[in-house]
Amino acid sequence: MTKIRRIAGAALALGMSGMIAAQGVASADLLGSSGTDGRPFWDPTKVNESDPAPDHSEGQIGTVSFTDDADGDHEVPFLEKANAGKGPYYGRVQTKATGFAPGKYYTVRVTLRNADNGADWGVYTWQTYQATDQGELNIDLRMQFPSRAQKGERVVAAPAVYNANDIRRDGRPNKADPKCVLNCERVAPLARYKDYNNPESIITIGDAEK
Repeated sequence: MTKIRRIAGAALALGMSGMIAAQGVASADLLGSSGTDGRPFWDPTKVNESDPAPDHSEGQIGTVSFTDDADGDHEVPFLEKANAGKGPYYGRVQTKATGFAPGKYYTVRVTLRNADNGADWGVYTWQTYQATDQGELNIDLRMQFPSRAQKGERVVAAPAVYNANDIRRDGRPNKADPKCVLNCERVAPLARYKDYNNPESIITIGDAEK
């Protein structure tokens, strides 16, 4: 069975960058589960995400910086059971999105993906921002690496920008068809980052700390 490691929403916060609402993190330990990516359809981290549609797009996302939150490089140590007391490890996701409506609220949903093929890695976080007077979203989020991360894995941070009302309290986009029950397509984002091979956007799981 799949063990859900953590899924949580956080309280409201107001910051200088215009972030005003809930950030949460969801991740899954993919142990002994079934399916093409190790997760059953009911796993809350498994979402049928859509790309922006021609009639439902807005703004653009700049180059994403994804670094070790501890030292700013692009490598996070492998977390061995023997040194579990040194964890957890976190990555920092930073970028600027432009071309949005000043004063409007948007939710940024960051999904971690396999840098080699773009496959969903089973970890996401989200935060709601108010666009600045210049129509910018100054994105700055921290993401926790799950204990299942393996040495040598390369993980890319891939943000998507949604209308704030299109994201549920658990960080998942609304269903495109409210009547859908299982394995449902989700509302499309306004913008999505898909440069999965940009080294600035990738963290590698390296050697365990000594």
